[in-house]
Amino acid sequence: MRGIAHLFIANARMFFRVRQEIFWVFFLPVFMLILLGIVLKDVAGIGSLKPEDVNFPIGVVDNDHSPASRQFIKQLQSAPEFTVTLLAEAEAMEQAKSAVQRVVVIFPSGFAETLKRSEARVDVVTDSRALPLTEMALNILKEKIEAVLSENQSPAQPITFVRERVRSVEEFFSFIDFLVPGIIAMAVMPSCIFSLAPTVVRLREQGVMRRLWVTPLSRFSFVASHVLFRLSIAVAQTALIIIVALLLFRTDIIIPVMPLIVFVILGNLNGTAIAFSIAAFAKTPEVASTIANVVAIPMLMLCGVFLPLEIMPPKVLPLIWLLPLTHLSEGLRELMNMQKGFLDLWKSQLVLLAYLTALFLLSLLRFKWDKSTAR
Repeated sequence: MRGIAHLFIANARMFFRVRQEIFWVFFLPVFMLILLGIVLKDVAGIGSLKPEDVNFPIGVVDNDHSPASRQFIKQLQSAPEFTVTLLAEAEAMEQAKSAVQRVVVIFPSGFAETLKRSEARVDVVTDSRALPLTEMALNILKEKIEAVLSENQSPAQPITFVRERVRSVEEFFSFIDFLVPGIIAMAVMPSCIFSLAPTVVRLREQGVMRRLWVTPLSRFSFVASHVLFRLSIAVAQTALIIIVALLLFRTDIIIPVMPLIVFVILGNLNGTAIAFSIAAFAKTPEVASTIANVVAIPMLMLCGVFLPLEIMPPKVLPLIWLLPLTHLSEGLRELMNMQKGFLDLWKSQLVLLAYLTALFLLSLLRFKWDKSTAR
């Protein structure tokens, strides 16, 4: 522990000597928060979308259980724009209120009979915010139903869409509320990768680690000192981001302190593990920086840090959910926006723990004190 403490202090001294690094570590996330919060505050994270870019979860309730209703449901299930879940009406309404289902389509009892008389109606439940993405989904829904009517040579518009708006939990937070957890995720994982990986390689290249090698210091102590220092930086970054969000934007995010700290720790440890894994393979600081960019930048673009996952192409969503930053950003968002319980997020915690274990084992096995030895 004495060796870890001495290295921790040494890391802190080296860090605070470089003013540029202090600026980028602490103020870049805050700058991104302010910039995106001001520029995109009216966009709600939705840009100009094409129908083929939408992957929209919808709940479907079949209260008629007729061949006609099943035909319409089959058409919706075959649509690549939708992920359809068949639900009972009570369950569907609960999921609409909790924003699990963005749109709920209800085929009422007697639908087939009223369809013959061109008096049929379909009930559509959406959240009251009426996001552009929801409106696009409704337009696609109408097109799919009209396609079935055309196949059956039915009249052009025999179905009335009756829309009901419900107050979902998401109605109570704005885009800045959505953005804050993503900025925290960016600060505690990718920024750690960017800064730590080249630093470790630079210490090895300059011969500092070789000098440490001849001391009683173990690999574990060396790694632990960096882990603890980066963890303290991550906690400070998180506190700074939340303070700026509360003071500048009057955000309504919920701050469950202990679950938030657990996710920050898991995210930062994953970032540290990735950085040490990169440092284990990179021979120069420049190579380490390049690998860090290749690893971290795609995660920043894809993992729901700045934009909702719903606008991502459906084909890449399974890959996105394999990345650790996705589980960190979405876990923080569900804690701070959706008010989910800590135990409800066990899948994200499990994925982050699995990545953490595998990457730290890899980094310890491949750890190098200098260029010529792996021990």
